[in-house]
Amino acid sequence: MLAILLVIGFLFICGFAAVGIYNKVVKKSSEEAAATEETEEIIETLQEMEPEEYLIEEEPEEIKELVEKIKFYLNGPEESGKFLGETGLGKPREDVENIFGPDYANTGFEYKIRFGDLNLKLGINTLFIYAVTYQGNSKYLVKKININGEKEYLGTKIFVDNPKNYPTISPDKITIQGWAINENFEDSTGIDKVEIYLDGTMTNGIFLGDANYGTITREDIGNAFGSQFVQSGYYLEWNAADCKANEDHFLFVYAHTINGDWDYVVSEIYIFDEESIADNFILEIDNAQGDFEIEPNGSINITGWSIVFESSENALDKP
Repeated sequence: MLAILLVIGFLFICGFAAVGIYNKVVKKSSEEAAATEETEEIIETLQEMEPEEYLIEEEPEEIKELVEKIKFYLNGPEESGKFLGETGLGKPREDVENIFGPDYANTGFEYKIRFGDLNLKLGINTLFIYAVTYQGNSKYLVKKININGEKEYLGTKIFVDNPKNYPTISPDKITIQGWAINENFEDSTGIDKVEIYLDGTMTNGIFLGDANYGTITREDIGNAFGSQFVQSGYYLEWNAADCKANEDHFLFVYAHTINGDWDYVVSEIYIFDEESIADNFILEIDNAQGDFEIEPNGSINITGWSIVFESSENALDKP
């Protein structure tokens, strides 16, 4: 009897275990089927989507902007000036390091320009100096180069009354005006045309237009030089908003005489726009005070530094 009970108990236990195993297998199969179905639905959904809708974009690593090189152009900006050459940075600058930190220790440059082969005319020329970053951003300065020597006087006098030399002006419409005469003429002003260029000579500068000449009465000029010069005034309306702000610029005012000669004067201006200041990009020339004075076959050695510094505060304000 006991043996029968043991057998029945054993069979009951085996049956219970079998039911449990069966339930687990069935449940696992159901879960696997559900997972497979869910996976198929996801795959089907992804196939219907464009890649940009489901690909996770990684945050791009922020790249520090660095100045790559310094470029030099004569008598015009990079769009029209004569390219003279370029140089990299790497000269040690302890003064810059002391202000901005060790990351900016080797941000100096040096470049020598020889003018003997350029056949420059005596008088004023302009040198555009660009700092260019690896990202392609740029900043530039303009310096006047005065080629010394005895310039033949052809009798032409040109003056710019407005804007006065080196004023700070806003990027708005302004009137460029002045007067031009040629003293060699006795029955007229001797001038038949006035043209104005920006940041370079008539060969490389930006043509601003033909000034309105001869319609403005200048009694002061007539009293000083002769009555034939009374109608010697000129003017040109110019929209300075088209010009790059917070930089030095130069107006080249040309006068053409009746007998075919050209002469010009240069007036320097600074266009200031508070809204477009980007004071973290700095380009400095060591010999920036005044103009470069050289002989016709001379040369100049230009040194300086340039950085794009990263700071929430202007490092120049540090004590």
